[in-house]
Amino acid sequence: MRDPVATADGFIYEREGIELWIRERRQGRQAVISPSTGLELASQHLMPVNALKKAIETYVANRPELCSFFGQRRSVQQAAQLLQEELLEKQVRHNSIEDELDRLQKQMKDKYCHIIEVGVLNQSLSEELERVRAELAERDARDRLLRKEVDEMRQTHQSSQQEVSELRSQLVQCQRLDQEFERVRAELIERDERDNLLKKEVDELRQQQKCSQQEVSELRSQLTSAETSCKQLLSELALAQDAASSLKGELSSSSSVVTAARSQLCTLAVSDDPSALALEAEGSARAPSRALEEINEEGGDDSNRVLSNHTAQADTPEQTQHEQQQQEAAASQNGQSAFTSCPSEVGLLSETSQILAGFRFGQYAVINNLWSRPELTCRVGRLVEFDNSEGRWRLLLENGEYIRVKPECMTHYDVPRGVRRKLFQLPRHFSASETSRFKISSILNTFPPLCDAEGLAEHIGALGYEVFGNGAAQRELERKGGLVSLVNSLGSASNTVQELAAVALGFVGRDLIIDSGAVPRLVALLFGSSCSKVQKEAAGTLARFCENAPDRRQHVFEEIDLHKLALLLSPGGAKSQSVQSGAALLCGELVGGSQGCPPIRAALVKAGVVPHIVALLRVFPDTARHAAFALGCLLFPACEDIRQSIVGANAIPFLVVLLQSGCFHTRNMALRAIGCLALGSPSNQLAIAKVGTGALTAMGALTAMAKLMRTHGGAADVLFQVMDKTADVWDMALDPGLLQSTMCCVGDNGVAGYYMKGVTPPECPSLVYIFQVLMVRAQVSEQSAAIQLAISILRSGGLESKTLVCNMFLKLLAIDVSSKLDFKGQITRAGAGPCLQRMLVQDRLPTTSVAARLVQLVLTHLDRSPESV
Repeated sequence: MRDPVATADGFIYEREGIELWIRERRQGRQAVISPSTGLELASQHLMPVNALKKAIETYVANRPELCSFFGQRRSVQQAAQLLQEELLEKQVRHNSIEDELDRLQKQMKDKYCHIIEVGVLNQSLSEELERVRAELAERDARDRLLRKEVDEMRQTHQSSQQEVSELRSQLVQCQRLDQEFERVRAELIERDERDNLLKKEVDELRQQQKCSQQEVSELRSQLTSAETSCKQLLSELALAQDAASSLKGELSSSSSVVTAARSQLCTLAVSDDPSALALEAEGSARAPSRALEEINEEGGDDSNRVLSNHTAQADTPEQTQHEQQQQEAAASQNGQSAFTSCPSEVGLLSETSQILAGFRFGQYAVINNLWSRPELTCRVGRLVEFDNSEGRWRLLLENGEYIRVKPECMTHYDVPRGVRRKLFQLPRHFSASETSRFKISSILNTFPPLCDAEGLAEHIGALGYEVFGNGAAQRELERKGGLVSLVNSLGSASNTVQELAAVALGFVGRDLIIDSGAVPRLVALLFGSSCSKVQKEAAGTLARFCENAPDRRQHVFEEIDLHKLALLLSPGGAKSQSVQSGAALLCGELVGGSQGCPPIRAALVKAGVVPHIVALLRVFPDTARHAAFALGCLLFPACEDIRQSIVGANAIPFLVVLLQSGCFHTRNMALRAIGCLALGSPSNQLAIAKVGTGALTAMGALTAMAKLMRTHGGAADVLFQVMDKTADVWDMALDPGLLQSTMCCVGDNGVAGYYMKGVTPPECPSLVYIFQVLMVRAQVSEQSAAIQLAISILRSGGLESKTLVCNMFLKLLAIDVSSKLDFKGQITRAGAGPCLQRMLVQDRLPTTSVAARLVQLVLTHLDRSPESV
């Protein structure tokens, strides 16, 4: 014993021996027991016994013969151990060699048997080969005979085909002759019918001519009788003038007395209150400025204020008062109170030369979340009510604003800047219909020639002012043939006249414009005019013609040179950004908007408009909006080649920037284009999610769409398309706080109602699918916070918000989700069951309603029966 150690059993062992014992027990996966007692050691720690070790060393040092004995004993033990290991290895090798010999003997036996089988098979195959060779020789002989027969049949078939082709050509010629004969016969029949109709029309015209001649003779007789009465009236007028001159003298004498009295009153007023006169002077000085502020249009170009209110050019005060009385009487007949006009409007109506001024009446009242109120969409662009206190109509616009206008004082400048113009039609029977027809007739009867540019501009401005939104005036214009005068005005040498005529044509019925031949002249102005304002109005009018009308769109498309249109989209080809904006709008309307027209779209793409339209996305604000609208139209219906060309032109970053625009329509068009790009394309979805430009972060697109979910109904749909089946986007969507934005939308009862009205059960809104995707990948703390917020909505939210929460809970409790995450436990612990049962009682939901069925489904998934309610 050289290194004594003590163990937990109290015995002392040699360190090397006890360590070998413990190691063998561990390798054999056995309990470490004491070699002396046979019991399991409580601890395997070895404690050195230094005192015994020093005693052994002292004893051995005093006995030298023990050192050699211990060395010899150890060497003998090691040699014996080595010999034993070598014998074991030799035994193992011997056994493996014997096994290998047995295996080889078995293989030799198997191979010998296989050789015998192969020999037998070889003999049978050789016999079969000889038999097959004989059969092949026979078949070759038969094939030679068949080839000869086939060659003969081919020759006969070719001759028969030639005969058949000759017969077919003869048959086609006969059919053509029959068709030509039928066409000629149909033309003859049509000509006979037209001749009969023309004969009838000629007879009717002759009868009308006879009637008109009789009427003329009667009118002449009436005229002669009227002349005598006029002479009597002239004599009476002379007498009245003499009386008026005497009255003037009396008035002049009395005016001196009045002026003296006024001077005395003014001196008394100044002495009593010195500030009163100053206030009166200040009010009189401010009155013209207020009138000018009502005339001028905010934010518009001075050159665009061209439609005047020049409708009472030669009206006297007595005529104006009489006309106002007629309007009040007509309004009272229609169930409306009499309306009055403010002093500034009376002044404007009495002026004669205001061709560069426009009107804006009333104040605007914004309707928040117009998109969430689908019941108002059908009323956009219509006069919805009459304000008795102000005597004005209230007109609902597309951006959610109301504008108050007088029935006869409405032009296209009443529409605020940035809102797309629409053809606002007044009701068919309104108070000023007779006056409008009279004014249209008087304007057309005094229409100046093309050489009189100033007079022509005033007449076209007044004509467009009357026609805009006025059904009676439009019908009178059509009946009087005024469209011909407007179309002829497009050929004037004055840019102002051309601009006015293009604008006025946009207010008339679009089908009438196509028939009047205005489209070729507008196209000529679009590409050939030297004035950018004329080009802009021509493009806008052509775009309005194409709106929601495939036949008119095809007519305009046939007149336009697409390469010239593509040139107008580039900065070098257009004179201003307004022309580029109009060209982009025209491209979008030509493609077809929401309906789509693939042939026209293919022609525009071939002309190279896509890069120019993408470049216009960088220009603010209207040009970018129209460019986004054009891209959305080009992307519908889906075409992968066009989508790749738009993505290749780097359109995605600029569309994401437009999501932060201040204009509602710009954001809406950008959302539409992004949704088309993301639909079914994982690469585009990832590219949109990674965009970061300007003020946007690296998660720019997702952040912008998260902010728009409460103001744009389509933002949730587009966001769901971006996140569709793309795991990278799912993980990225947690960073911008999209889960919090989703819950904010759910908490707003108006927004929740919009999303619920947009789907029919069993479908769910896109907001619900977004919530499910985000909750599955959110952290536990975020999941708990979202569920707690949903429970608070169930306690104190509106019915639409509660219904949307029930939809979300159903998605979380679905089998494919609940099998992976314990959402059921979280929802139950948060107290959803009592809240849902209270919802059935407090809201008094019918059992057949959608909300009640959703609540019962959620309670069923939570194992809480609704029968106790």
